[in-house]
Amino acid sequence: MSDLVLYSRPGCPECDRVRLELEAAGVTFDDVDVSEDASLEAEHGKFVPVIEAGGRIIFHTGMDVAELIEETIPNL
Repeated sequence: MSDLVLYSRPGCPECDRVRLELEAAGVTFDDVDVSEDASLEAEHGKFVPVIEAGGRIIFHTGMDVAELIEETIPNL
């Protein structure tokens, strides 16, 4: 299991873009579909994609994924 968790949902173009950027950068993460869990949908559904590290949200929709990859992830 990875330290990073990407909360996403099928049919979310922003989720797909973030996933592809993380994969292209070689970042290891677990991808969790919030639509399969009512509590996760309630918590993250309006904000997907959401990335959590060590139980702390470090990214949500509207943030710059390139900055996350370059500045935040290397310091985790």
